[in-house]
Amino acid sequence: MNRCKPLAGGALVATTLLLGFTAQADTSLDEVVNPSMLGKTLKYAEFKIGSPAMREFTDDLGIRRNFYEVNGCTVAVSVSNSNVVSVGMSLEPTKGCDLDVNGIAEGAKPGSKATILASKTTFKDYAWRGPLHFTDPQLPSCNACLEGGFNANIDGVGALGMVSVQLEGATYTPDSRYQDWRSLLRNNGIDGTDSDALPITSSTCPLRRFDHQAYQLLKNTKVIGISFSRTSEVLQPQCSGKTVWPLIHRGG
Repeated sequence: MNRCKPLAGGALVATTLLLGFTAQADTSLDEVVNPSMLGKTLKYAEFKIGSPAMREFTDDLGIRRNFYEVNGCTVAVSVSNSNVVSVGMSLEPTKGCDLDVNGIAEGAKPGSKATILASKTTFKDYAWRGPLHFTDPQLPSCNACLEGGFNANIDGVGALGMVSVQLEGATYTPDSRYQDWRSLLRNNGIDGTDSDALPITSSTCPLRRFDHQAYQLLKNTKVIGISFSRTSEVLQPQCSGKTVWPLIHRGG
């Protein structure tokens, strides 16, 4: 005799939704912070993440920036026209907030499935993807409008699926050459005070004139954050007076 009673329609729906979120609660960070998430709908991304955004805002360039907690780690998802246009996170290996970047960073043999933890990588491990372009929020006139860290950016190319990569670098570790890079820029007349030339796009940023010299100084910089996008503009949004001046005034 079957003693199971059918659930009422409402209870069935509620249970199904609960199970859906519960099933995704343990989704690995590797599945969420991954180039494969680009182009997916926000609805799909939140289903994979398992929860709605804990914080969100729309920046001055119209891109919606959402922040989520995934397994105790903060993940940033940028959205335009209801689709994911970038995804990234800060690395905190002591909390388990790390990523396998095999296939993104150099290190494993071709075809190897060996894990390469992002927290163990440096800028030079990603140089095979293309030239590294360096930006810093302290130089807002040079296409670093977002608040955040010192970054190395790699523009997406067709051979690598048009995936742009942004690497956040540690600035004050014992082996950091960050201050040497800033001195190089200052000695060449770039100090972040020239806002008359705005707007500047990622491709016209004058910092790019010094990328080769900068790479020699910064190639061993420890990676402490990583983001992916299909275009460099999402990770390096065009600077304008509207985006820059509030940051300058708040910082001053």
